[in-house]
Amino acid sequence: MKRRTAISSMLGFPSKEQSAYSFSNKLNSRKNIDSLHNGLEKYSGTWGTMQAAHLLKRTSFGPCLEQINKAVADGLDQTMNKIMTVEPTTSDPINFEFENDPHTPIGETWIDKAYYDPSKDQELALQIRGYRNKSLATWQLGLLMEKTISIREKMTLFWHNHIPIENIQDARYKYEYIQILRRNAIGNYRSIVKDITITPAMLRYLNGRQNSKDAPNENYARELLELFSIGKGPQIAPDDYTYYTEQDVKEASRILTGWLDPKRFCQENNCDVSAEFRSYLHDEGEKTLSGKFGNKTINNQGANEYITLIDTIFEQDQCAFFISRKLYRWFVYYDVTPQIEADIIAPMAQIIVDNDYNVEPAIRALLESAHFYELVGCQIKNPLDFVTSMFKSFDTKIPQDDFIQNTVWFHQHFASALLQMLYFQPTSVSGWSAFFQAPSYNQLWINSATLPGRFNYGFFLIFLGISIKKDEVELANIQIDVLDFLNQLTNPSNVNELIDEIIMLLLGGGISETAKSRLKEILIPGLPDFEWTVEYNNYVDNPGDEKQVEAIRTKMQRLIFSLSQIPEFQLI
Repeated sequence: MKRRTAISSMLGFPSKEQSAYSFSNKLNSRKNIDSLHNGLEKYSGTWGTMQAAHLLKRTSFGPCLEQINKAVADGLDQTMNKIMTVEPTTSDPINFEFENDPHTPIGETWIDKAYYDPSKDQELALQIRGYRNKSLATWQLGLLMEKTISIREKMTLFWHNHIPIENIQDARYKYEYIQILRRNAIGNYRSIVKDITITPAMLRYLNGRQNSKDAPNENYARELLELFSIGKGPQIAPDDYTYYTEQDVKEASRILTGWLDPKRFCQENNCDVSAEFRSYLHDEGEKTLSGKFGNKTINNQGANEYITLIDTIFEQDQCAFFISRKLYRWFVYYDVTPQIEADIIAPMAQIIVDNDYNVEPAIRALLESAHFYELVGCQIKNPLDFVTSMFKSFDTKIPQDDFIQNTVWFHQHFASALLQMLYFQPTSVSGWSAFFQAPSYNQLWINSATLPGRFNYGFFLIFLGISIKKDEVELANIQIDVLDFLNQLTNPSNVNELIDEIIMLLLGGGISETAKSRLKEILIPGLPDFEWTVEYNNYVDNPGDEKQVEAIRTKMQRLIFSLSQIPEFQLI
């Protein structure tokens, strides 16, 4: 602790009394969107490191220098083709540490294995449920950590935020749910809504399983309209909103009756956890929607009736506008002004409608647009972006060992939870507040609890590392290798080029010349530039000189840590 206190003091590590509010305001001053002049036309400007880094940071988690340089060499079109290539996952969550599961030995997946019967041993049954949820969380973080520039995981997280679940204890339910989103990551919006409507996780989360003809439950029907498809809009009159009415909520809830999730904690191998329809619970009466949907009448169609409902909702082009705004806020900026609505949202919505609600063409158009490259470094990293980029931006190596890898991934899962973004546990049915709550939006990620947490996370990865132990034996210490990172730079012997390249890679926005000078002081305090060249070359020429190696390592650690404390480091 003394070492940490000394280094923190030396580098200006923020005290507990430092204002998170002022820090947040400094890093997120509002952009003047109305002063921007580009629209959805394709970007034709300079394609260099800044543009490539911007694109990869917004579409993947923590691109490293090698990936950014490859994107520069490939150009925009080829890089976009790689980004939009969505391959299926090649792994499943496994039992990496729990030795007492009679159905799933260590090293095997549990996704098709029975749960243990609690009547035989309730404590063991609860332990198995717990480790499987932990395994699912670590596997999910591992997918974010894959060294790829595919948009798959960014879009999976987008859909998870848009149509969330929370407080689901059956890991197989959550696995089925997230795989639906993953398979359709850049697919059809309407199809995703249909699939999620009757997935067991959603039936349990929003009470669909309790919705029957004798006891209608409006919970899911309301969120389907307000949050998942068309949006509410301003209230026009009592029970009448811009895009639907309370009558539509009631009729939709009747249409959605009859679905159950009977296989929770299923005690059979290869158990199909899909929902099941019970006709005796379904309201077979005639349902009539409001004038917002052309007063359409839907007669009894049994298990297929929900499909007709969703098709009817998606006949309204407003669904395309609704999801276009969500995609814009996700990939570009939170402020959707009238100009953005006209120049970006409306063309995106038309692309989505023209493609029958397939979102890939609209996403591609947005990410290739001239407007997208006007707004660099104006988003605060969400916690998952932050914790993964702290590893991946430096190409930090993790040994190829199931226990070590999963333990590191769980550490990241836990860290992101402390920073207030827990996968599979959004803060509300609307998703995480930072993606929808005006006027603060992503400024909500920075507060008096999370700001010190971000600094602490960087400190441990840079100076101390994560110690991975099993049975009190240390198996690995996972730490940012600042010397390996240094050696990957284009011209590490030139102090100015070194600093410029690191800033380009790690910071979402530029910094002042004064700030650059402070960084240079860490490497060559009060000395001319050539002194760094001499010191670096001595280090390269004498790899066995531990004193020289440690001197360079310490300076690089201090440099990276100093960068990690400035507001711009929190931006993408």
